[in-house]
Amino acid sequence: MAYGFGIAILNPNDGSVSELIPATGISLAQVDGLYFRDGTLIAIQNGFGANRIVELDLAPDGDRVTGGRLLEYRSPNMESPTTGAICNGKFYFIVNSQTDHEEDGRLLESDELRPIQIAQLRLQ
Repeated sequence: MAYGFGIAILNPNDGSVSELIPATGISLAQVDGLYFRDGTLIAIQNGFGANRIVELDLAPDGDRVTGGRLLEYRSPNMESPTTGAICNGKFYFIVNSQTDHEEDGRLLESDELRPIQIAQLRLQ
């Protein structure tokens, strides 16, 4: 489970919660979209001011990150990224979520909204 300062692990057997332990130099903060794929996590991080998508390698027991890599960083495809899906070796995500046009459940500046854009990244 992603939250503002990291990623938590929920044990479905007993309901306990623990922190996913990051590797040195890898931040798990500000994840808004988290996806499991073949022993890795794909994470959209959009709270840094430098939006990015990362792939995080998990230890076999899944309790810590052992490494990671940037998949997308500071490109035109990173206006306000959020929400994605993995399909056929590609990661599809919303480029321009426009979440900055909402406040307290109200739509702001609706005349400035643009059509939603979807981008894709080929996963290795």
